[in-house]
Amino acid sequence: MATPKGTVNDFADRIAHSIVDTRWNTLQHQAGLARNTITKQPSEVQTHLQRQADEILAREQTAPPQPHPEMSVDTRRRLLLHEYMRLVIADELNHTNNIQSATQLAQWLGNQFGTRLAPPQPNPGLETYRPSAHQHGLGNTNPRQPAQIVLETGAPQQIGPGIDVETVGSSSELRTRPAPTVAQREILTQRGLEAVDTVPNGDCLFEAVLVSRPDYQPLQPAELRRRVSDLRQRAADYLAADETRLQGFHGNPNQSYEDAVRALGKRGVYMNDSADLVPYALAHMLGLRLTVVDENGRDAATYGPENGVQVTLLRTLDAGGHYLGVRAMSTAAERPDVQMAEAAPAEPPRIHPRPTRSQPRVRRVELDQGRTATETVYPPEPPGTENEVQILWTRTIQHQLTIRPEMDHAFPWRDPRDPVHRVYAPYADDNGQLHPAVRNRVDHITATITIGQSQLERIARNPDDPRLPLQVDNQPTDAYLKNVVWGQLEKAVATEIKRLVRGSTRTRSSAPLPVTPGPLRQQHLLDHERALLNKNGLFLTEDAVLTRDGKKRRPAREWSSLLNGRILGVYLGAVLDTEDTIAAWGQTYASFPDYRMDVTGTTKRPTTMSAEGAANAIAFANVALEANTSRPAYDRSRINAYFVNFAVRMPDRDGGYRNQPIAVLVALDNAFDDQSNPHRLILTDYGPDYLSYFDKNKKKVIKREPEE
Repeated sequence: MATPKGTVNDFADRIAHSIVDTRWNTLQHQAGLARNTITKQPSEVQTHLQRQADEILAREQTAPPQPHPEMSVDTRRRLLLHEYMRLVIADELNHTNNIQSATQLAQWLGNQFGTRLAPPQPNPGLETYRPSAHQHGLGNTNPRQPAQIVLETGAPQQIGPGIDVETVGSSSELRTRPAPTVAQREILTQRGLEAVDTVPNGDCLFEAVLVSRPDYQPLQPAELRRRVSDLRQRAADYLAADETRLQGFHGNPNQSYEDAVRALGKRGVYMNDSADLVPYALAHMLGLRLTVVDENGRDAATYGPENGVQVTLLRTLDAGGHYLGVRAMSTAAERPDVQMAEAAPAEPPRIHPRPTRSQPRVRRVELDQGRTATETVYPPEPPGTENEVQILWTRTIQHQLTIRPEMDHAFPWRDPRDPVHRVYAPYADDNGQLHPAVRNRVDHITATITIGQSQLERIARNPDDPRLPLQVDNQPTDAYLKNVVWGQLEKAVATEIKRLVRGSTRTRSSAPLPVTPGPLRQQHLLDHERALLNKNGLFLTEDAVLTRDGKKRRPAREWSSLLNGRILGVYLGAVLDTEDTIAAWGQTYASFPDYRMDVTGTTKRPTTMSAEGAANAIAFANVALEANTSRPAYDRSRINAYFVNFAVRMPDRDGGYRNQPIAVLVALDNAFDDQSNPHRLILTDYGPDYLSYFDKNKKKVIKREPEE
């Protein structure tokens, strides 16, 4: 393609024809023009251009000296020279969108001013930019060859503004880089700070901490990746060494603290519940006073000692959560570009800007309840850029289970191929909807309790456990459970399944839903549970606790409690009925097995249901653990609900019947006690095997309801 006029060639010719005494002034003037052009771009574009320029300079030129109050004139001049080069290289990237061209310019500038690193051996197939040859009409007249791209496994490689390629196994995923929100930019400006771009590759927190430290010096990409990897491993080691005190912050019941921390040491691992501890670990390990500013411009969290080195990070919602670095903003007196703009002559040499590319179209697509895809479609590049790398489409997937109230009224056994829209195959028609043969025999549905009775009867017999009374209706409570409650629960489960088959919703006049999911706030959590802050939990509704006028608490006989033979709800999820299905589900959902549950029906072999792709309110029930124990243990004084297994006799699409297992959540009396449970938070117990997820000395098991 033809060389654009007025860019590198013209600039090189002007400097090459200048005498040594005027070379500095020429560069200073050109940097001023570059500054005027770059500041007209959106802030995120400015940040990205200057980051790319920094990376090029780090590769091609000697590092500038560290600024300090007692700088000599020569040191100050060297710092100004570096800033001038940074601006003109960023401007070259803005004009050409060509890293190779900008790299050649950096090499040539280094030769002119004696700051270039030892030049590497020429790369076969790539032209070397030679200003003297061009000014005499010699050599190639098209120095801007397409950028050479080399992919290293696991290492991000830039191929254009705002785009990284990150190899994952044998596939490559294209990602756009996140940027600060308007609120974050405003608060940074007020504090004299500016954002520093980081790569969204799962290592952004560690990179952000490195580049935000006051003593940070720009590093070559390979060295930066090495230091990020080292810092990640140091953080994992720090967390592993302090397991006894920190394991209570670990928020994932399906992965042991040890396994989570070990995984955290691997490059690119993020959205890991123990990752919420990393800012804490980094702050204390490095002696930092670490402040995280959220997308609303608020100081969301502060970590580390009060006298630590002040470091600020930005956290955005991009790609499921992304960290950006922060550094001090240069003052006008320190920024040569401000002075350069004022010193520009009345008629500067004309620079022809690169044709502007239209803005990309971005849309978010909900793939299911647990995955959201962000798709970016880029318009064609302007004429004259055909030989450059072009990105036409990118797609990223965020894994996070969201709340969908309509799922509280959905058929609970779901198809793993499309859990939101299709029911489990034995009950589905050709379109994945509930088959008429199932709905027409809804009155044939019955339920039989299978597992979970014994632990509740033990609670009822324990005089030291106040969660259930010792007697009900003049008989021991354990006998009352056997004689009355188990039969009531079987009828309640059958009634609920019939409602879901019919597709009807509970109404206030019949039986409103007793629970609802919602975010966990500070008042809901104990000190050792802060990792769960702003995650979702399960709560009793006001209707479940208060009378209809909202003025009085309901009497005990109206509670949706175990002793009243009522249930909180059934566990909805995809039925994973083969090992291949389980493996495929794990490949699709990065959070698996966070919501996996093995339930037992009439046979000893459990059935796996998992809610990563579709869930009702029951999936958001959390557990309570004691703090500061040598071995993980339940905080039974706070646990107020238990899962019980049932086998439901279901009519299928072929005219027959199946015994389909399901887990059902029931509440103890302490769930409705406004003294012990003022916030109406539901906390459950998954049995003794569940604790192995927090105990490194035990073999890890799948979450399973308590054995009889």
